[in-house]
Amino acid sequence: MSKPLDGIRVFDLTLAGVGPWAAKLLGELGADVIHVEAPSRAPMAVPPMFNGTSILYVTANANKRCRSEEHTSELQSRE
Repeated sequence: MSKPLDGIRVFDLTLAGVGPWAAKLLGELGADVIHVEAPSRAPMAVPPMFNGTSILYVTANANKRCRSEEHTSELQSRE
């Protein structure tokens, strides 16, 4: 059965608040959601925790593919 957003790709660049939750809902509606975050940034460390991982972080990133990217400007990489 197809979903309303099948074939739509969404890049989730959100960090906190309702952004990750909205992207999760888009994934539940069939969108291909790619969550991008910097590797130097720790995932949300918001209780409650289970085995050292925030349950909120795992829940908010359900239905997403996750990717770590370090974003630096050209000026920063020349220094």
